[in-house]
Amino acid sequence: MVMRNAFSLTMILLLGISASVASAAKSKSQSVDQILDVPSDPMYRLSVGFVESSPVESGGSTSLMELDGHWGGFPYFWDVLFGDIDVALNMNTTFLSYSTEAQLPGQYGRIAFDAGWTCRFRQGISVQARIYPGIYTDFEELGSDALYLPFSLAVIKTVNPKLSGILGAEIRPGFKQEVMPLIGIAWMIADDMRLDARLPESRFSYYLGKGWSVHAGFKWQNMSYAIEKNDLGAGQMTVEDFRFFGGVIYRLSDNVQFAGEIGTVTGRSFEYDKVTSGSESSYDASSAPFFKFTIGGPF
Repeated sequence: MVMRNAFSLTMILLLGISASVASAAKSKSQSVDQILDVPSDPMYRLSVGFVESSPVESGGSTSLMELDGHWGGFPYFWDVLFGDIDVALNMNTTFLSYSTEAQLPGQYGRIAFDAGWTCRFRQGISVQARIYPGIYTDFEELGSDALYLPFSLAVIKTVNPKLSGILGAEIRPGFKQEVMPLIGIAWMIADDMRLDARLPESRFSYYLGKGWSVHAGFKWQNMSYAIEKNDLGAGQMTVEDFRFFGGVIYRLSDNVQFAGEIGTVTGRSFEYDKVTSGSESSYDASSAPFFKFTIGGPF
């Protein structure tokens, strides 16, 4: 029922926006937008990450291995409800080395589509709506409880060809944290410097030339997953952390690139939605270093 209501609300928003600004959409802005147009990401990405072992509040310790995949090879649809539609598929899985006394699952992840509708209007204003339907689960609980339909709505403003801003929110019915902010700016400071000062992810990049660039960034991660009921009686787990990192990217071409990152994960927590009386519902984990390697291309 929650998913059905969320989907209906999304469609109403899309249709309402389209109807109210149809005349304006006939004259779309042609200026470059630093959020919608650049930087150009590879069509496919695969990354492997590792978070070193660290103590968990309940006792014991655990490390994480993270696998992330992105497939953007779906067709692009033009002029649908006065906007353009793009579709991608995101898959990620995190494996935990030890369960600890917190009854953590052995793995958790998601398989979800990422579909967006973007409409550009006069004066550099754009509206973008996205939906992320899929399963968010420990891969033990694969029933209807694992199906979620987060969606987002944002307004994007092109100030000039080098500066754009975004304001919006991601709405996530059924998650512990149902609203995530989408706010910030993307600024091409110079030909060799770029700043994305945004939430939930920010990054400063410096381009060295000959395909090389370095970057430093911050990412706030918060995601809920349906889990098979454990001894604590919980059926959902929310994982949150904050990541500070630096990295290097080598681009063989506009589509093929290799990237490596190193940083620290802090503010980590595993929180259950419902537990039996007398049991803890939230478990903090100590900060730990992490490493990540990514390859992207038109494979």
